[in-house]
Amino acid sequence: MKISFVAAWSLVALSLLAQDVKLGTPVFSGPGCHLDMVSYAHSPNANSLSMLFSGYTIAANPYRGSNRTSCEISIPLTIANSTLLAVDYRGFHDLPDFAISGRTMTYSFSDGQQSTRWNTFKGGDIGTDIYTDQLDTFCIGFRILKIALEHTLFSNSTDRDAQVSLDSIDIGATLSPGPKVQVCNSARQIPLVIAGILAGIASLVAF
Repeated sequence: MKISFVAAWSLVALSLLAQDVKLGTPVFSGPGCHLDMVSYAHSPNANSLSMLFSGYTIAANPYRGSNRTSCEISIPLTIANSTLLAVDYRGFHDLPDFAISGRTMTYSFSDGQQSTRWNTFKGGDIGTDIYTDQLDTFCIGFRILKIALEHTLFSNSTDRDAQVSLDSIDIGATLSPGPKVQVCNSARQIPLVIAGILAGIASLVAF
């Protein structure tokens, strides 16, 4: 049975991704992620991590109500080759008219590299909140990835309470294109990236 070059390359790339990153045990701190409100699980090969939040919820009363919460997550990483890490967020929002919520995500590595992203949501909407960031990592070796989250909520509604929650975060290597957050970019790591690509091509030729 013959398979296309693209399909074969995808299989090789996915196999390499499984070896490119290993995620360790996360450590949580902050009012939005006390230990009794968070659970987590690794994939069998430890190249992905799922975290579930049972208490990361804020609400704001009508007539100029406001609230905020935060969480900091520290995750040990071992990176064998440059890769994209996808950080998938899933939550829920119930924003009446004249309510607004804001979300800030700050990503940093233990070597000092840092990048911040933020989003705002306006009122008049109820639904599931799904969002993905991609961390473009060119750092090889052991690192501590820190994710600092902060959610704010303001409401001047006369209708009902506004509410925002974070339900889960999934982290793992990915091939999918998307918005990239460059958290470490060292020029001396580029040859290792090229070597990884050449290794994948060599595997295809042998196949």
